[in-house]
Amino acid sequence: MSATGACGHLRELARQAARQPLVLAVDGVRLVCLTEDAFSRLTSATSATSGTTGASGTTGTTGAAGGGAPATAPPRAAAVRLTPREREVLLLVATGRTAAGAAAALGVAVNTVSQHLVGVRRKYGVSSTRAAVERARADGELPPR
Repeated sequence: MSATGACGHLRELARQAARQPLVLAVDGVRLVCLTEDAFSRLTSATSATSGTTGASGTTGTTGAAGGGAPATAPPRAAAVRLTPREREVLLLVATGRTAAGAAAALGVAVNTVSQHLVGVRRKYGVSSTRAAVERARADGELPPR
């Protein structure tokens, strides 16, 4: 798709989102478009639970151009609850095992371990297993180093 076509597609998504929130998922990546009202409710609820806001009244957002780093860390929702198996898999990986090593230790397929890690990353809203381990330690789901 050309850059012009992509911009037109984004404009159409923005028009749709102005009427109602929508979620677009492509290849496992989600794009969430919110109405201004829904965005305001979400950020005020997040601010009320986390107690921190950035200068714009939102937490962890970048400027309109999308450049630069977030002003603050992403907001934390209520503590993430891992299943016992997710916690077990994450602990094995956190202690240095590979997915294959964790699978062998648990007597399951490597794909099963990988899917547990996908679930953990999704719950924490992070893109790497290392970040999930750090968040799990911070939340008390895993013991500190």
